[in-house]
Amino acid sequence: MEKRKFIAEQSAEIKACQEQINKLLMRAESDWFTTPIRPKGWSPLEVLNHLQLANEYYIDCIIGYFKSAERSDSDIHLSFWDKQISSIINGNHPLVGKLKLPSPKMFKPRRSNESWDISASLEEFNDQLELILNLLHQSENFDLSKSVIPVPFFKLLQITPAGAFNIMVCHLRRHFKQIPFETYK
Repeated sequence: MEKRKFIAEQSAEIKACQEQINKLLMRAESDWFTTPIRPKGWSPLEVLNHLQLANEYYIDCIIGYFKSAERSDSDIHLSFWDKQISSIINGNHPLVGKLKLPSPKMFKPRRSNESWDISASLEEFNDQLELILNLLHQSENFDLSKSVIPVPFFKLLQITPAGAFNIMVCHLRRHFKQIPFETYK
């Protein structure tokens, strides 16, 4: 895949998430944020906290890779594991399908019954999305097709930096579909 096209597609999805967060920032004081989306499920704030924890892992790995990687303008090739994990997250894996997999322990959010500064949490999440966008644009200078990032739930497997970006975007898309933004008043 051509690198500029990959970066543009990933960036567009992240910017769409930022738009949703910016709308929520305008009216950040509401029980809507701390009410579970479904019985025994996470609240919108917990979902965002979960996404933030997962993104932190991939961001740290990508930054570490950029520090030691050689410059390259090569095209992007997603590895076998990049594609498998992305399809599981998207819910369209041929073997796993829409099976709900538990979140790795390191990505479990703190609970809504704890004290939250909703505006600060939304701003932190938005700042993290901005960091991902910046890393995407920096990635234009690096080879994103080397498998160097350990999969968080099975460290023997490795994914590429392109796969890490793709997984973050798929994960954002999946959870943003679960949040009932249309019910926020």
